Amino acid sequence: MNRTGVSLCAALLGVVVLLASGCGGKPSGPVAAPAQTSQAGTTSPDVVPGNQASITVGEFTFRVLRVVADTSIAGLAPLDMGSDDRIVFVEFQLPEGQHEAFAKLSPTLTTDSGSSDPAAWLNASGIKTLTDAKMTGAESKFTVAKGAIALAYVAPKASGQLRLDFPSGEKIDLTPLMP
Repeated sequence: MNRTGVSLCAALLGVVVLLASGCGGKPSGPVAAPAQTSQAGTTSPDVVPGNQASITVGEFTFRVLRVVADTSIAGLAPLDMGSDDRIVFVEFQLPEGQHEAFAKLSPTLTTDSGSSDPAAWLNASGIKTLTDAKMTGAESKFTVAKGAIALAYVAPKASGQLRLDFPSGEKIDLTPLMP
């Protein structure tokens, strides 16, 4: 190997070390990666497991606390919710000052049979519905943990795999957190 080849290898090794250490000298946490496009033009997404201790999407670093199925959102049900549907809450831990901005990302819940936009978001301060809803009187067993935020989705009762798809391309597999 000549001197130019050795210099290129050393430079490449330096870039790899910087990328692996998060460019700040410390190992970085798991990052939900945008979908990658192969040479053939097909998409092969990198999907991050939802049970990781720390996930980063854009400017937000968070942890998915739990995924809970229920029959209503504090006694409310979206108008488009059918008898074969359920409410799926995805609860996140991130700083309270970021709750509203995070909710505005509106990640889509993707199941075996389709996808759903958030119907509402909740935190300790209250509920913000994002779709038309009706009072059902159905008791909701879900309560959001102190300091957390939850996004509520309508999903089929028989849905198997659950995944969050962010508009920027990041994907998070929620299946490991299903009860």
